[in-house]
Amino acid sequence: MAASKHNSVNLHETPIFEFLSPLVAALLKKRYRRRAPEGDQKSLTRADKYLIECFDASGQLLTACDQLEYALVYLSGYQKRRTPGGVLISRADHITYELENFIIRLGMIEDRALKLVNAAFQLGIPPKECRRTTVAENAHIAGTPIRARLKAIEKTISPHRPERNRVVHQATYSDEELRTWGMFAELQKSAVESDQFISTWRHFYKAKADNYVKSKRQDLSTTMSVVFETVAQLLQSLLPIVQRTYRTFSEPSKL
Repeated sequence: MAASKHNSVNLHETPIFEFLSPLVAALLKKRYRRRAPEGDQKSLTRADKYLIECFDASGQLLTACDQLEYALVYLSGYQKRRTPGGVLISRADHITYELENFIIRLGMIEDRALKLVNAAFQLGIPPKECRRTTVAENAHIAGTPIRARLKAIEKTISPHRPERNRVVHQATYSDEELRTWGMFAELQKSAVESDQFISTWRHFYKAKADNYVKSKRQDLSTTMSVVFETVAQLLQSLLPIVQRTYRTFSEPSKL
């Protein structure tokens, strides 16, 4: 997994991964000494299964964070391309795609955080039922710092949820500024690219697009920074839970 870095926050180097990663590496070396894995799931101890479950759930959360950052990086990386059918992918298409990508990935982070907490505490809640009401309000969570960490993540993401729902369920992302210069991009796609008007104003609208991207990157970068910080705090608070549970499952009497 690539490293999510922002404002000195490297989520892949948080203490919970310093604990989990060597254990997972040792488990893989043991099971893959030969070309085929030794045995099947029945050969895994309860501690092994817990280790894998937590590592996978935390990795899924960090992958969503990585992809959030990728969307921000690619936002300003437009290159003129066409689809296999020959349709121009305009600058407006590219920017809209990456903005939607960011918004949708942002909504994934709370869902994956809830699934990680479910795994760490072994709540046994089916993945489809891992909602804030079923996880954060669970009796095992309510009296711990984890509840506050989940609330912080939810608070950061909630202002963007209506836009995420609109993009997923209703319509393409758009705003007044994007629509203004986006019309020019649509003209470029309509086989009138040689039109004198388009040639004359091409650089003007490119500058408009560049300024738009710069402004969006600043706003979304601030949001991402806060999200990464709240995720880092959640991972920090989960570390003693994961350590204690793993060691409990590793005791001979618990096998």
